[in-house]
Amino acid sequence: MPKKIIYNRPIILSIGGFDPSGGAGISADIKTFEQHNVIGLSVATCITIQNENEFKKVYWLSFKQIKEQIQVLLKSYSIKIIKIGLIKDFKMLNNIISLLKKNIPECKIIFDPILKATAGFSFHKKIALEKIIDNFFLLTPNWLEAKTLFNTDNPVLFFKEHQLNCNILLKGGHSDNERFATDILFSKKGENIFKSKRLKNIEKHGSGCVLSSSIASNLGLGMNLEKSCENAKKYVFNFLSSNNNRLGYQT
Repeated sequence: MPKKIIYNRPIILSIGGFDPSGGAGISADIKTFEQHNVIGLSVATCITIQNENEFKKVYWLSFKQIKEQIQVLLKSYSIKIIKIGLIKDFKMLNNIISLLKKNIPECKIIFDPILKATAGFSFHKKIALEKIIDNFFLLTPNWLEAKTLFNTDNPVLFFKEHQLNCNILLKGGHSDNERFATDILFSKKGENIFKSKRLKNIEKHGSGCVLSSSIASNLGLGMNLEKSCENAKKYVFNFLSSNNNRLGYQT
């Protein structure tokens, strides 16, 4: 068994789709990790044919191919924080989580559920989260995703009334508030609200990927969940306001 490689930076793993434009998926995550001074590793679940404006198709990798990628990384690196993005279906998600928990049971998994691409392509109608939600440290749905995943018209009320064994960051970018984009963190400690000015007529490809990978980076750097989400909110605001195009960057 080879010795684990020791670095003076935290190591964060992203598991998700490969986007040729680099605006979303594991490419965007790696760029975000680098901006946060953490070491980013990535495992591809699929190859997408897209740019920031158009989504053509997706080629899914098998579980065997994904498993081989994960196993070779676990041989050499100590990984505690893992972000999961685009996944083929619930069965694949469950298989990946089982593999991770078997090998690193103490890992913190952040799941950013992607039901629809920014360019309009739909991936899933529903994922049976109730069967595996206990395995997540944090779930980061936007309003539309939360409505679908939890079968509710009012995600805020739902999360207030249901104590889940998972922290939830409800992203406010798709809410009806015209002045502010308000994210709400629901945890066993209570609720935390993170507000930012809503930017008019500015939409970025992959902003959800950037937010969740920023949170993962902050957790890896030793911040608590509340501070990690607060800092990530500020990071994404700078990302969104970086230019008027759909590919953002950190200024």
